[in-house]
Amino acid sequence: MSIYQDETSHDTTLLKLAKLDFNLVQSLHKEELSNIARWWKELDFATKLPFARDRLVEGYFWILGVYFEPQYVRARRILTKTISMTSIIDDIYDAYGTFEELELFTEAIERWDINSIDHLPEYMKHCYVALLDVYKEIEEEMEKKGNQYRVQYAIEAMKNLVRAYFHEAKWFHEGRIPTMEEYMRIALVTSGYYMLTTILSLFEQKRGHVASGIECYMKQYGASEEEGCALGSPALLASRLTFCSIIQPEYGVETSGLQRFFNYAILRSPQQYKGFYAFRNHQQCLDFWDIIQNKAKLCDISL
Repeated sequence: MSIYQDETSHDTTLLKLAKLDFNLVQSLHKEELSNIARWWKELDFATKLPFARDRLVEGYFWILGVYFEPQYVRARRILTKTISMTSIIDDIYDAYGTFEELELFTEAIERWDINSIDHLPEYMKHCYVALLDVYKEIEEEMEKKGNQYRVQYAIEAMKNLVRAYFHEAKWFHEGRIPTMEEYMRIALVTSGYYMLTTILSLFEQKRGHVASGIECYMKQYGASEEEGCALGSPALLASRLTFCSIIQPEYGVETSGLQRFFNYAILRSPQQYKGFYAFRNHQQCLDFWDIIQNKAKLCDISL
């Protein structure tokens, strides 16, 4: 808007409406952040886990780059909470927990049972309970639409992330430097791509004839919805969905969900994906496909 208003040919009415819309959406975002911050403050991690980083606001603004439209209130709330909890867990594995404590925490995550807190150190109990509560909230949101089965895939993605964190902790404990290939396989998981991509897939919305990313995958590959939701690799998902929705336009699908994955990829690597935001033409999509393939080869992922 700041650029458009300086153009001599700008439409005054259109500019006024754009500013009004911006202010209304910004007010909504501020109210959301206030509510999420209240949840965070009630957890009192600043006192109970003083070693952990407070990245709530950072996480919220990050998610705004993926879901900025007003209708994605639930997605912003859940994703911000998930990112914040992931940051806490990352700090536990990277900066504070002993190897023996991390073993206990990893086992508790594998069980995914509130009764497992009896075996955890006091500081880990607070994190564990809060994590299960966030995923319980996700389950309640999905249950309203009859999609509660999807939550299990989100839980498995979190378990996979924690396994990777523990793998890195084990390398450190053993004083072992992994090969580049070993490192990349684990780093792709600990980057959060797998886990957040799975959460992203929970909140794709149908808009009339517009297909979600999962539906694109189902249509092209003849997969069930469960198989589509089970996709864990963002590289695999983004590349295949790009291929089916743009490079192969005869499938006749639009891409509301796809934009979320692209937005997320751009936020993670803004310089690398600079200029690829809208994917408006065939050549841009082919270029993006080449990037995905090269990264997949490096990480030993078969597309």
